[in-house]
Amino acid sequence: MIRSLMLLLVLFLAGCSHTVHLITEGYSNIQLAELKNKIEQLDYLVSDENSNIPNHYPNTLIASHPLQAPSDISTLQNVLLDSGFSMAQRLNFGQNKHFYSQGHIGLYLRHPDINPAKKMPAYIESENCRSNYATLGFPSEKMFLLETEQHIDGQSFLSTKQGQWQFDGETLHLWFEEQQLNVSFSMAKQIRQTPYGPKTAKVFSPLQQQQQITQLNCRFIVILI
Repeated sequence: MIRSLMLLLVLFLAGCSHTVHLITEGYSNIQLAELKNKIEQLDYLVSDENSNIPNHYPNTLIASHPLQAPSDISTLQNVLLDSGFSMAQRLNFGQNKHFYSQGHIGLYLRHPDINPAKKMPAYIESENCRSNYATLGFPSEKMFLLETEQHIDGQSFLSTKQGQWQFDGETLHLWFEEQQLNVSFSMAKQIRQTPYGPKTAKVFSPLQQQQQITQLNCRFIVILI
């Protein structure tokens, strides 16, 4: 009986562990290891998440469930301040479509040297492109992946090419080393109608026409949430 009670107590305590989901950009592994160590010493679990920080988020932000104890938020805020980070703002539950269940806390840290206006979204897609559908993905700060639909003998397949990219907040430059091709797009914010009403979109329009990859003569777009 005593053994059963001890087992139940262990399970209860394990269930009470809170997890901090860490989403970062621009910080070194050494800086993050020191921060994670401090958080784990306070009996929180830390999970590294491979996600992008939305451009409109501040550099230091905490997102949590509305029933999360205020002491958890203030504890993390103090740890961040003691570690040299700026004061963390709190994201209200559901705000900007980010949701965390009770016991899970999102911690977003962007290095102040990173300018969100010069970041690219995870991907952009072609809009009304006659040369078949295409997407441009940006998995890292330098590399992009272009995926295009190809149709040969009634069969459809995806063709993938990659290269280097640079974005200054207004113009996107792509370099295809294999094709020895440089392509540039100008970015403008426009309104697009969606099933959820009008939304702001970033629209990338080609600054020149070329024949090597015809999908790059099309506009690319991402709807901002």
